[in-house]
Amino acid sequence: MLSDMKIWVLIIGMGIVTYVPRMMPLLLFSQKKLPSWLESWLRYIPVGIFSSLVFPAIFIKNQMFAVSINNIELISSIIVFAIAFKTRSLGLSVIFGIISYWILGEFIIIFYTV
Repeated sequence: MLSDMKIWVLIIGMGIVTYVPRMMPLLLFSQKKLPSWLESWLRYIPVGIFSSLVFPAIFIKNQMFAVSINNIELISSIIVFAIAFKTRSLGLSVIFGIISYWILGEFIIIFYTV
């Protein structure tokens, strides 16, 4: 059984281990000017990370590529993309995404049980 002191030491240690790797690049590169090619390349990293997280959730079902009318995530993401493109609003995109996912889920359940 861990004592209260050991728990606090673990919490503080985990905080330090989490904080230091995030702070190091900021400290190292805050005073330096990066080459323009590196800055332009780094702009693609958030898009790449987002795509690598989202695309498998949309297109992969049961370890297979799934593009069909039954793919609720795909249909919902098309709706969200259209809303985001038209309004440029993150809030509306999220709201319409949640609503469309819910409605499509209910529709497909009702459709297949009839």
